[in-house]
Amino acid sequence: MDLLPTAEQRSFGDTLRGLLRADCPSARMREVIAEPPGWDRPLWQRLAGELGVLGPGIPAGYGGFPGGVRELAVVATELGRALAPVPFLGAALAARALARGADRDRLLPGLLAGRSLVLWAPGGQVSERDGALHGRVRLVPHGAAAEVLLVPGARDVYLVPGESPGLTRIQLSTMDPTRPACALELSGVPARGLGAADPARLVEEIEDLAAILLAAEQIGGAAACLDLAVAHVRRREQFGRPIGSFQAVQHRCADMYVTAQLAEAAAWHAACAADLLPAEAPVAARVAVLRSADAYCRIAADTVHLHGGLGFTWEHDAQLHYRRARAGAQLLGGPVAQRAVLAERLGV
Repeated sequence: MDLLPTAEQRSFGDTLRGLLRADCPSARMREVIAEPPGWDRPLWQRLAGELGVLGPGIPAGYGGFPGGVRELAVVATELGRALAPVPFLGAALAARALARGADRDRLLPGLLAGRSLVLWAPGGQVSERDGALHGRVRLVPHGAAAEVLLVPGARDVYLVPGESPGLTRIQLSTMDPTRPACALELSGVPARGLGAADPARLVEEIEDLAAILLAAEQIGGAAACLDLAVAHVRRREQFGRPIGSFQAVQHRCADMYVTAQLAEAAAWHAACAADLLPAEAPVAARVAVLRSADAYCRIAADTVHLHGGLGFTWEHDAQLHYRRARAGAQLLGGPVAQRAVLAERLGV
């Protein structure tokens, strides 16, 4: 595998980073998360409709274009860097699932254009009895805003419209204010399958993709933290000199950099494997999300530490990155669940 991004992928990332700097600066992001619904719909419509962030790997007839998981990882990285309050992760997973289902003609074009919102609802305990769904999904990022939810069950992936009878969406108070989430309670919701040829295989592939994209998001956040920390220690003076001139601070920043680079290598390897060597992807995805979650948490904590008391204040983005890192580490079931999947796939 060629593990280096192509010129087109780098250009795509640069374009997206420039757009986010202009349309999603810290002040704008804070305005969005301070009020319901807690996510930036105009920004999302521009990202999806104009830049086509959900389009890589989707047939052109539905609004997609050539590409694959690496292009999606580029998007996730830049959104993580900016702490962008948009529902990319759940929507990207839903788009990949819909592309293999019977309802793709009806739902996929609107989702890719940013006109409608379909989200993947992971990690639930959902069963079908007598043509109806029962159970609970504990955490769905941006789930309260979805018009349609894709809910994996024991025998199929189910399409659940947001206004379905028997569906209750419970807004959650979470550590990460940049990613609102809800829980789903299903009690007699009419069961309608996605119509995929092999639902079990589809769920496994979508879960692997979720791990890869979450890892990419986390390395973007870690890179932003490193930038914040280095800029601060260059400016902040103590004893008449920048604190970045002290050896202990230099060593801390060097350790942060190495940690970030190793996590980025693992995340990008997983994205490349998904596109170029699918047999490696199931293991690479879990290694990537474990490595990236740990790196983001450590680097975010170090960033707060290097900022001193300033880093603990609500006004500084270091605190928001720390919250995103800690909450994101638990998003797909947490490290224990990820290690269990990794062990199973390694035959341990």
